[in-house]
Amino acid sequence: VGGVQTVTLGDEEARARGSQKSVLERKAPPTFPFLIEMRERDYWVVHR
Repeated sequence: VGGVQTVTLGDEEARARGSQKSVLERKAPPTFPFLIEMRERDYWVVHR
C-alpha cells in the first residue's frame, strides 16, 4: 500500500548513504502508523 518509486541519487549522496545511485523510496508517507504480523494463532509481532 502506498507504493515505491526509483530515485536517482547524486554521486555525493550515494557515497554518503553507502548505496548505489538508483534506490527505491516511498512515494508517500506510510498509510498506517504500525503493522501487526500474526506469525501464529497466539504469537503476534507489532512493527512501528
